[in-house]
Amino acid sequence: DANLLAQEYISEPETFDAQRVRDCLEECVDIVKKLHCSLPPDAFERSPPFALDAFEVCRHYINVISGENPLNDSSWATLLPPDMDAVMKAGDDIHQALLCHQERWPPVCCHNDLVVGNLVRGNLGSNERRVYLIDFEYSAKGDRCFDIANLCVNSEFDLDETARVVDRYLSNNECCTAKHTEFLARVQLLKILSDLREALWALGHGCMLKPLTQDEEKAGSGDAALPQTFYINYFEQHLLRFRRSVGLDQGAGSPSESLKKWIHDAVHV
Repeated sequence: DANLLAQEYISEPETFDAQRVRDCLEECVDIVKKLHCSLPPDAFERSPPFALDAFEVCRHYINVISGENPLNDSSWATLLPPDMDAVMKAGDDIHQALLCHQERWPPVCCHNDLVVGNLVRGNLGSNERRVYLIDFEYSAKGDRCFDIANLCVNSEFDLDETARVVDRYLSNNECCTAKHTEFLARVQLLKILSDLREALWALGHGCMLKPLTQDEEKAGSGDAALPQTFYINYFEQHLLRFRRSVGLDQGAGSPSESLKKWIHDAVHV
């Protein structure tokens, strides 16, 4: 396939699921840490690359879904809830909290798509089987906390498990000296924002794909061969989780107590 770039081949790969991430937690966190520390602190000052901002990506997908692009299926916009403005306002509140103290959070080389399937164990030119990251399609400079949040939310980690991840990440980490309380708060906020991004990714991606015939679904592979119901269910699953996290599922339209705590800890520590 001329559209693929293969850099190195991992032999006998074992793809992870959420439980496997739990079983190999230290290795998984360490490989993400290694990626973040792979470039010197001034690397992006010398040659600023594309930066990925989770909330700006959400805004982009809203424009894609609601836009007038004739190539997109405009009917997908009807799947957005009536209170989408309130949903985006909740996302922006988190975004504004994350913008505080930016001087403490210089950008690093991020993966930006840490679904559990992008962690594998295998061999790479040696007999030693170890954990590797794959699929760097969305890799860019960004917030290290987003990668950690993405890993945690996709592994369905609770608060205690997320705190363990942060503990491991900050231990013996010369390229990050952040306080645990602030780091954990940012990760918790980005776990919530990650759900909004995942939800809107599904609609933004789905509306650009032509419907598949049954034969095409059976014969195809990858994202292009996934049925529309996959994207709709994925959108609804992640949007519901986002709504619960910010308190919108209660109909009150006000932040949940836990969200208030994470915003406070991210802003005032």
